[in-house]
Amino acid sequence: MRKQFSLITLVLVCSLLPTVLAAQDVVAYSEIGIGLNPTEITTCPDRVLTSEEIEIEVQNLADNTRTFDVEITDNCKEGNGCSPFNKYQFENLVLMSGEKAILDTIFIHLPYGMDPGAYELKITVTDVSTLEKETRTLDLNVLECYSVDLTTDENTESVCSDDAEKTYYNFSVKNKGKDKETFKLSASKTWATFRDAQTNEFLTNLELDAGETREFELVLDAPELATGLYEITVFVDSATSYAKDSEKFFLEVDDCYDFNVNLNPTEGTSCTGRSAEFMLTIENTGQTEDTFLVNTPAWIEVQENEVTLIPGETREIQLSVIPAQEGRTEFQIIVNSATDPDATQILTGYVTSEACKGAVIEIEPKEDSVCGGETTTYTVRVENLGTETDNFVLEADVGTLEHELITIGSMETKLIELVVDTTGLEGLNTITVKITSEGVEKIATTDLNVEDCFGALLQIQPETDTLCACSESNYTITVTNTGEADNFTLNFEGFVKSFYLEKNEVETLEIDYTLDCDMDGTYLLTATLTSEGGISEEKHVSINARARDSCYGVEFTILEGSDAIEITDCGKGIVLLLKNMGEFTNDYLVGIKGPDWMYVEPVDVTLKASEEANIYVYVAPLYGTGAGAYTATVEIDSFNVHKEIPLTIDLLTDYLPGNETDFTTGESSIEINTSFGDGITGEVVGNETVSETEIPMWKTLTIGIITLIIILVLVARFVLLMRK
Repeated sequence: MRKQFSLITLVLVCSLLPTVLAAQDVVAYSEIGIGLNPTEITTCPDRVLTSEEIEIEVQNLADNTRTFDVEITDNCKEGNGCSPFNKYQFENLVLMSGEKAILDTIFIHLPYGMDPGAYELKITVTDVSTLEKETRTLDLNVLECYSVDLTTDENTESVCSDDAEKTYYNFSVKNKGKDKETFKLSASKTWATFRDAQTNEFLTNLELDAGETREFELVLDAPELATGLYEITVFVDSATSYAKDSEKFFLEVDDCYDFNVNLNPTEGTSCTGRSAEFMLTIENTGQTEDTFLVNTPAWIEVQENEVTLIPGETREIQLSVIPAQEGRTEFQIIVNSATDPDATQILTGYVTSEACKGAVIEIEPKEDSVCGGETTTYTVRVENLGTETDNFVLEADVGTLEHELITIGSMETKLIELVVDTTGLEGLNTITVKITSEGVEKIATTDLNVEDCFGALLQIQPETDTLCACSESNYTITVTNTGEADNFTLNFEGFVKSFYLEKNEVETLEIDYTLDCDMDGTYLLTATLTSEGGISEEKHVSINARARDSCYGVEFTILEGSDAIEITDCGKGIVLLLKNMGEFTNDYLVGIKGPDWMYVEPVDVTLKASEEANIYVYVAPLYGTGAGAYTATVEIDSFNVHKEIPLTIDLLTDYLPGNETDFTTGESSIEINTSFGDGITGEVVGNETVSETEIPMWKTLTIGIITLIIILVLVARFVLLMRK
């Protein structure tokens, strides 16, 4: 039993041995030992970590002497408020087997301004001979222990050069650290100082509790600054810690009070004792509204001595220069800013004064309108613009002047009449009056419209028209009296009317003109207007008369049957086609001229344009009608058209031997009224003159019955014929 147990134990041990050996192969044995204390540090930025705070121990676990390199790296990246820490590297650390060494020259710099947060320091020991590495991690928590924030409302400000002295700009500073601190204020410019925003006391230092914010003012005192852009940097620095901040401020100094002036022309001329006109232009090119003062010699009249302009605005000021003596005289115009007395500009001009000659001539009215034969009067005004008395010769191309030679003193005016007789003048006339003197020639003109005072405007609508013959056209005739009141007579194709019209009064007439039924083609209609004032006007209108057939034409033809009909022993039927070929709806009467035993249906038809209808003609000779040739005419009549279709009927046999009937003799007259359609209705009435031998009553009845039977048979055949 014991041997059996030992055997089982041996088997189990042998089976587990490979597994144990395999497990030992998986776990790699390190020949580098690293000790790190502590593994986590919490600290502030802007300081150095040394071996006093971090203990790093390296041990050689190999069985022989080895050389090691030690490197410390961090994960600080550019852009998160810090740059990578200073790297620590210790090379060629030689340790015998089992020997330990503690690093005593650790130097890790945490820069100012790095962002608070969690960082990692990697301590890596490398075996130089085998390149085996062993790493430990030190967790580094950086707190924001000391910090200050400097801000301003605006980073750029513009001022006028004259306002640069004592300008104030708002700043604020906040202690973002954990302790109360004192901060020093400074600036990059010597003319920049600081004062308390509440007490107005000048500041150099600020004492702030943790989290406290204070406002202060940047004071710029620079009266001599030239125009341009200036950069001022404001600094705030902690007196006890690394906390500091700065803010850049830009000051733009402008020349706010500036302007341009211009004199046009720079040189002028005038008559002695009279003014020469100049134009002074002032443009405000500064940055703010300004008032400008204009100073001139006493003999220059200024339209405005003082003007106020907004930036960019321009004003023109008229100057009347009246020199005291003849010849060329220099003058100066001084313009300065009321706000900035140093902003002054001086313009120089020249004026030449000399004795002058000149004149002005005017004629009134400038235009006139009179009736032919009347006399009208104009007033001519002549002014001597010269510096001395002068003589002027006057001429007019139409009419008679009151004077042809006048003498006028300097700057004096005279009025002369011009009388114009319009006899022989027509329409628009331009009258010219001229004055001349030594070195002077002036003219004036006026328009004289000589009217025929009696006038009229004759108008007819429509001026052209197209109608059918036999129809009626309506014309609107308008007469406008364009002259004085007058009596008028209008004649339009036989229509005559007289009427009286005041000036500009209008008479409107509505006239109906009927075209003759035989008119075909283009015709001119004439309207004549005469008046007691001598008016004679004529106006023509054109009318295109279309022939009656083109407007009311019909097509009348044989549709079924023939115009030559042969009859042996029974009647026959003919179908005619009636079609309205005109443009209007028309009523037609249908009739037939011929033997009494011929009938037509229907007898009246109304057709629209292009509409058609069938006309039925029935031939049924009466008993007793003799053989022979008969003629008949089917007629279509309306107000505007008449059409006929001739028919020939040839009776080949006698309907009563020995008895022939001529429908023109009047001896036999039979009238049958009937209609043809789905049913047959009718009345037969007979009046007949026979021979002296009287026919017995029974024969008469027999003939009547036979005739009726024949008619019925013929009608039946006719109906069958129509259905085919």
